[in-house]
Amino acid sequence: MALSTGQALLAKQEAMAFLANAKPAIQREMKQLFGYLADHRLNLDLEFVAFADLTSDTVIADAANQVIAIYLKKQATSTAAIFKANDHATVGGSTTIVIAQELNASGDEFLLTYPDGWAQGTGFTCSSQTTTAGDTDSTSGDGPDGFVLIQDA
Repeated sequence: MALSTGQALLAKQEAMAFLANAKPAIQREMKQLFGYLADHRLNLDLEFVAFADLTSDTVIADAANQVIAIYLKKQATSTAAIFKANDHATVGGSTTIVIAQELNASGDEFLLTYPDGWAQGTGFTCSSQTTTAGDTDSTSGDGPDGFVLIQDA
């Protein structure tokens, strides 16, 4: 599954459609990110990768890449879920975690942006688990929906 990047405009259209019902502050931040990319990162190719009901390891990219943005929205439960991202091509794991974001309340939304890219050496795999240090996957309905914007390394 090599990266399948395309014009940034197409990724922008997909991202903004996904965020149609997001909080206005999230929508505004995403528009500002794309404005920055248009002004300062000319001819940037991106890939939009959506996920839903994230629980177990989900491969976003199986090759070196740079993360530009991560959007997370907690589903309608109050059970805590910890979004974890790993610099790995096939599986997540506590030894390769590069970021963890706790989502506690129903409808929690987060947009993590990396305008100049966040390098991942081997891939990018995401999961949702019950604790930061543990390896127990969240149950269906507790993990977030969202997407990741990536570019070639």
